[in-house]
Amino acid sequence: MKAIDAPTVGDAKLGDSVDMYNGSLTFRAVDVDLPGNSALPVSIVRVYELKERRGNGQDMPFADWDLDIPRLEGIFAPNWYADRCSGNRSPPSSNSVHSSNWWYGNYAKMPGGGVMLAPATGAIPPATGENYRWVTPGNTWLACLPSIKNGQGEGFLAIDKNGVKYWFDWMAQYQEPALIGDYPNLHYHINRRRNVLYVTRVMDRFGNEVNYTYSNSFDAPARLVSVSSTDGRRIDIASESNGKITSVTANGRTWMYGYGGSFPDLGNGQVLTAVNLPDGSAWSIHFEELTGIEVGLVDGNGRSCTHPGFGDDSAKIGEITSPAGLKGTFEAAMKLYGRTNVPKVCDPGSSSDEQDDSSLYVINYWLPSLQKKTLSGPGVATQEWVYQVGLGAGSSSLPGSWSSAPSNGGEATCLNDSCAGSVVSMVLAPDDTWIRYTYGTSYRYNEHLLLSLEEGAGDGPPLRTTTYSYQLDGTSQPFPETIGVNSRRAGEEYIAGYYRPLKRRSILVGGRNFIYEVDSFDYLARPLTVTRTNQPQ
Repeated sequence: MKAIDAPTVGDAKLGDSVDMYNGSLTFRAVDVDLPGNSALPVSIVRVYELKERRGNGQDMPFADWDLDIPRLEGIFAPNWYADRCSGNRSPPSSNSVHSSNWWYGNYAKMPGGGVMLAPATGAIPPATGENYRWVTPGNTWLACLPSIKNGQGEGFLAIDKNGVKYWFDWMAQYQEPALIGDYPNLHYHINRRRNVLYVTRVMDRFGNEVNYTYSNSFDAPARLVSVSSTDGRRIDIASESNGKITSVTANGRTWMYGYGGSFPDLGNGQVLTAVNLPDGSAWSIHFEELTGIEVGLVDGNGRSCTHPGFGDDSAKIGEITSPAGLKGTFEAAMKLYGRTNVPKVCDPGSSSDEQDDSSLYVINYWLPSLQKKTLSGPGVATQEWVYQVGLGAGSSSLPGSWSSAPSNGGEATCLNDSCAGSVVSMVLAPDDTWIRYTYGTSYRYNEHLLLSLEEGAGDGPPLRTTTYSYQLDGTSQPFPETIGVNSRRAGEEYIAGYYRPLKRRSILVGGRNFIYEVDSFDYLARPLTVTRTNQPQ
């Protein structure tokens, strides 16, 4: 639970935002949004995530763009098991390969969502009479439904912190790359699918409802047919047989979607190229290179337990043009990132070949990261933003560090700021201003927490500096140390179950320090009493 998440730097004109912790680029586009008598949305929203997609097939509702509606998802081999809610939280092994090699946890993609956790001792569920089996970092609780509407096994009933309920009971599946191993002592080929349980019904605490209707089988991509509400709002959706949305109609107006391209490395899938609006204008999208970005690791490239291997860090370009003619050009590349104070536990794999060795607890990893953004168009002077994100850049260095202490079952060995690691990122704006971000990177302590934010111009010192500190020690607090436990203990998301609320914020500007400090918290790690002061530097 993080009071200060890694902020995103965005531009509402094109819907882009970037996580300055690791350069992750996303786009969010609201095509249709119908206002009504309740706060429950009736909308069509597209989301694009810059990520490696080898073997995915681009079979999402908008090809390489996803449809952003509430859903639960995970990657399985290939089906999400029947007792997915009430049974074991981790899937069983497949072909003698432990699920930790191909399953990355289950996620609630919804307001107040995040990784799905086993509730910790002391965590307080809603007093609604349900037997809640799961919880998210956003304090959304999930109980079991006995069945789903289009297949076998259980569904989920969720309730968020505002009392809104969600019924997740419509299954769909999407392509994922197979996991293949060919070693002297072990041969396997594991077919994987991203399994998604979509919401069919949402109800707020006043009884207002939104209903979602689908027509796909459980093992096919979703085919959303309509979104309707009890106050009369309605959106109708037309799709191809493969699930790709071709048009959306609401209140007599129609949005049309165009696709193109065929990429052998991406399962011969197409990409979204155009969104035609009811007034005749259109979005033009050319994300072919971004969608095809990949690490490109090859045998003999130095991969081992202590090294992730070198890959392709060449730049890829994507372009998007708004209906008004504003053009955005985005340059990204694969980049190497690391965590600090990581327990060194090596898995030797199944052969004597060092290249199938891996670290049980991730120390470094490749991610596609934004490097540059350029805006241009009619009446707009060309503007460029440069992003300098994270430690390490391709093959020039190896970020991350091992803990100097024994692993002790994967527990954190650095639990104070004196030994904790950090990383710095910067964004340079076209007006010569800059923002510098410092984040924690220490394993199961301060990783992904924003520690400071400095703002300045040119070569001068910061004109404004904001520093943050957190209540990282959960002992002797009114809230439990964790809200839930992640079944994947080795991943970065394990820390998501911990309460890490903001304790102090200090803003230094104009020679004065403006301080916000939490004196006490409640049982959900929310501020109960605070003190605000200002003083000379």
